Amino acid sequence: MKHLAVLSVVFLFIACSGEQQEQEVIAMEDLMGGVGEETIDSVSAGTDDTVIEDSELGYFVHSQSSQYDTTSHDEYSQMDRFSFSTREKIVFEGKETVPYGDNLDVTPRAWFYHYTFSDSAKTNNAFYNFLDDVSENGESEPVRIYEDMEALKTPPLHYIVYDTSIVFIKYTCEAEKNDWKSFEDSLINYYGSEYRYRFDVECGGPLKWLD
Repeated sequence: MKHLAVLSVVFLFIACSGEQQEQEVIAMEDLMGGVGEETIDSVSAGTDDTVIEDSELGYFVHSQSSQYDTTSHDEYSQMDRFSFSTREKIVFEGKETVPYGDNLDVTPRAWFYHYTFSDSAKTNNAFYNFLDDVSENGESEPVRIYEDMEALKTPPLHYIVYDTSIVFIKYTCEAEKNDWKSFEDSLINYYGSEYRYRFDVECGGPLKWLD
């Protein structure tokens, strides 16, 4: 009987410890933003006329309509792993080709991503994890905020972080001669200049933080 009593106490202690550990894990996920499914999935679909006209994306798409056709895409992003509130994914495809190499022409394409978050803590969590992924996939030293890098194995990228949203664009190396600068500047016109962080990566580097 004594042995049974001791075993009962041991099992009770293990069960309580397990419950306490599970509660701590959940609390940490809530604190850091966690990994989970989105609460709202507002992926914009189709061409220009299906984008919400009075949204930032609608205005931006309209401003680029003379140079680019648009359609939705479902390309995976590291940001999809985190607890965002809404997301939008659009491909901008140039109406004119640009030169590549000595005798080739390519169609410029930009993969646009926009994520919103319920608070700045979740924005920060997604942003910092994104930087870790860029470092790992680019086989480089850790990417540190406000520290430029000369080399980074990654396609061209433009990234903007606001308080509760993140906007970024991925390009192909083959279309580097396209005028992406004016395209990127237009993003600021429609999404605002009050961003917290902004950086640009050319094909293979460098990575430069922008004011």
